[in-house]
Amino acid sequence: MNQSAAPSISIIYPVFNEVELVEETIRRSVIALEAQGLDFEIIVVDDGSTDETPQIIQTLCQEFSCLKLLKNPRNQGQGRSILNGFAAASKDYAIHNGIDYPFDLKHLPRLLSLAKTNDIVVAARTSYPGYPIARLFVSQVNRFLVCLLFGIGLKDSNFVQLYRTGLIAELPVQAKSAGFVTTELILLAHDSGFRISEVEIPYEPREKGTPRNSRLSVVISSFNDLMRFYFRR
Repeated sequence: MNQSAAPSISIIYPVFNEVELVEETIRRSVIALEAQGLDFEIIVVDDGSTDETPQIIQTLCQEFSCLKLLKNPRNQGQGRSILNGFAAASKDYAIHNGIDYPFDLKHLPRLLSLAKTNDIVVAARTSYPGYPIARLFVSQVNRFLVCLLFGIGLKDSNFVQLYRTGLIAELPVQAKSAGFVTTELILLAHDSGFRISEVEIPYEPREKGTPRNSRLSVVISSFNDLMRFYFRR
C-alpha cells in the first residue's frame, strides 16, 4: 500500500432477507465513504434470500460501480458469508458490518488510524442499546468464556473488526457460526503473532427488520465452534 495515498477498503455486508434495510444501508455507506475520500468497494454477500433483497442489490449495482453482489450457492449462515466476502476483497483493508448498520462508518477513521501500526483493529461496543435481555445475557456469557478460555484481553470480538486484507488468507478459520467466526480469526491472528489493537466504538441499534444472531440454534453452533477451537488449540 502506498503510505502517502488514502487507504483503500472493502466493506463486507452479509444479508439474508433484508429487503427493509439493504438499499438504505448501501446508500448510507456510499455517502459516508465518499465523504472520507476513500478508495472503496462494498461487497454484499447474499445468503440465499427468498425475498426481493437480491433484486434490490442488482439494481443498485447498476447505479454504483463500487458495489458487488456475491451469492452463496446455498444458505451458509452469517459467519461463512463474512468469510466469503473477505475472500473476494480486493482493497488494502477489509471490514465487515451488519446490514442494520450497527457500526456507523463515520467512525472508520479511528480504526484506520490504528491500522497504520496494527494488522487487526477490533471495535469494542461501549454499550448495547436495543439488546433484549436474552441477547445481552448470551453476549456477556460469550465474552466471559472467550476471556476465560483464551485470555487475549479483548473486550469484544463479536462486533466489527478491520483487517489488513492479506493476512485473512493466512488464517485457516474452521468455524461456521455467526458467533465465533470473527473470534476465531482474532485468536488465530494472535497465536500467529499479528499485531492487534482495540478501540471503543458506539453501537447503533437495529431500527428495522429482525435480528437472527440470538436464536438458540446460532447460540448452540457458536458454543460448539468455541469448544472445538479450544480443544484444537
